[in-house]
Amino acid sequence: MTQLPTEVFHVQRQEDLGAPLQAFLEQHASRGAPCTLRVKLAPLVFEAQHLTLDDVFNRVSPIILIVEGEGGVATLRRSTLKLRAGRVLLRNLVLQEPASEGPVLQLAFGQQLLAQQVALVDARRLDARSGDPLVSLRVEYGSASARAVFKECWFVGGQAEGPAALLEAPRGGRGALETLTLDGCVFAENRAAVGIEPWFTQRVEVQRTLVLEPHLRGPFLHIQSPIPHVTLDGAAIAAATPLGFTPNADVPRHAMPPARAAGSLLLAAAPLTDAEVEATASTLRAGAPPAAPEGLRERALQGEAPDIDGLRASAGLA
Repeated sequence: MTQLPTEVFHVQRQEDLGAPLQAFLEQHASRGAPCTLRVKLAPLVFEAQHLTLDDVFNRVSPIILIVEGEGGVATLRRSTLKLRAGRVLLRNLVLQEPASEGPVLQLAFGQQLLAQQVALVDARRLDARSGDPLVSLRVEYGSASARAVFKECWFVGGQAEGPAALLEAPRGGRGALETLTLDGCVFAENRAAVGIEPWFTQRVEVQRTLVLEPHLRGPFLHIQSPIPHVTLDGAAIAAATPLGFTPNADVPRHAMPPARAAGSLLLAAAPLTDAEVEATASTLRAGAPPAAPEGLRERALQGEAPDIDGLRASAGLA
């Protein structure tokens, strides 16, 4: 396999995130040749940036775009982030108190998205009239086999006004999402209409993920089409409504397959039915979701991988 050429841009100070970074992207992406562009941020706090890195130079992007903390976790405070390339990778980043009338984190990609040890803490989506989510995923460049993975990420204390989700997969556009995977993540104390809307994603995989969501106005996983097949593996989901299915005139309820849960714990205000979940070696309980363990927000701000077992024990969900 041919090794792609790699170009690296080091962000050592606030000013580097402006014109120098945009010039770096334009210089290399405009060539139209496959390459890896790595943006390495020093483990500092960068303030009030609305950072856009968008490969607008290629009809089908050949770029692998990596944005990561270097030698530790980099924090973008009161900042938003918009990335678009053939493949997008995020690592070792904290977005603290981002606020916007649209999504605070927009990720568009053709083949692959990987977000690892990324924390979104106290995010705000401000416009109550908008249905935009806090986190928006888009598949671009006509891809039908794109995959998105969130691994060891935190989503804590976010707030989306109006009829909005925390995280929304593509509902249309230029491509389709084959798989959305949540692996070892934490969702806690967010306020929004719903948690995740996978729309036309083919498979949703929730693995060893902890959900503590007493404040969602609707379901954590909101299914509105017959396409998503949801699997829960070693997950603990505590919400008034862990799973919700919304039929319409074109899609009757019986066309939506139940989620499949293995080795998982689902705590809901009302017991889940067989039409909602097929449980194997899993526990389905009725009750109010517990509050997040003390100090959870501070742990998220450190940007390290969540201790899922320890957090579950602290929340009484071991």
